[in-house]
Amino acid sequence: MIYTLPIILLEILILTLLSMFDPAFKYSYVNIDGNSSYEMRSCKTETRAYFITQNLFHGSLLIAGCISAFMTRNIGSAFGEANQLLFVIYNFVLLSLMVLLMEIYLDIDRTSLYVI
Repeated sequence: MIYTLPIILLEILILTLLSMFDPAFKYSYVNIDGNSSYEMRSCKTETRAYFITQNLFHGSLLIAGCISAFMTRNIGSAFGEANQLLFVIYNFVLLSLMVLLMEIYLDIDRTSLYVI
């Protein structure tokens, strides 16, 4: 717990500061699809500070995990499976990067993005 507590506290600090300086507001719009229409409600912020800050923070944690797994790859198998851990983190980083690029460059609605 002592090793992970700084990460949790840093996450709490980031969320608190962003909630104070870039608060979310209620955003609603009407989506008309053929004969049906429905109102969508969500939270929105003025800037993309939350998006950028969270991606940098979580990306740095993933890079630190890759570096740690790479540095311990030659330790005997009795101490852990560093090669498998590196493979899992690498796949997660690659998948996260693909979803991030899709969110930035594709013009899709939030529901489709959540499905992806």
